[in-house]
Amino acid sequence: MIDSSNQEKRATEVNLSLDHISLQLPFERASPCSIAVRELTKASYTSTNANSYTVKTSKLHVDLVVEQSTFKNSFVQFETRSYGGSFPSPTIRVCPGDLLTIQIYNMLSAHADDPATSVNRTNIYLHGMDIPPEQYSAPSSVEPGNMKIYVFDIPVNHPRGTFWYHPHVHGLTNSQISGMMGGALIVEDLPLKKTDTLEEEAIE
Repeated sequence: MIDSSNQEKRATEVNLSLDHISLQLPFERASPCSIAVRELTKASYTSTNANSYTVKTSKLHVDLVVEQSTFKNSFVQFETRSYGGSFPSPTIRVCPGDLLTIQIYNMLSAHADDPATSVNRTNIYLHGMDIPPEQYSAPSSVEPGNMKIYVFDIPVNHPRGTFWYHPHVHGLTNSQISGMMGGALIVEDLPLKKTDTLEEEAIE
């Protein structure tokens, strides 16, 4: 005799195991330096016959479009703010010494009476990064319907590691982050040998 309750339980377990598909792997935006560094970590680089390398710092431009999106899986569906409808948000990869520019397009709706009080104001903050406050520049937020470019000159001696970026408008931070606005920001660990160099290019 077939136990229908066990069959239903197994079917539920299968559905649960597949539910992660709605959270796809994040898109990556990587600087030329980041791409080159990861090439160095391949098996050929560990060979005793490997040549020495020069890794050049580089530029990376990232567009982030803030918009209203729908997140849906088998358990829940809700409207939220997102970066271009991507869940999770894109992963940004850079090297120490890179110049990172992030262009924010705020496509959310404004408050009918006063856009400056809108809950849809936003900005960007690089959490854990050693970035001077003046690089975040004024104004402190991007109003609905507006655009702003942030320029971050990452120090050549910046600690390597995994950091993250997210909005940081005072009074609105939690509501925007909990709505899935936020992504990983990786500063590459340069696997250089004693004969290798990190060449800091003059970036205009």
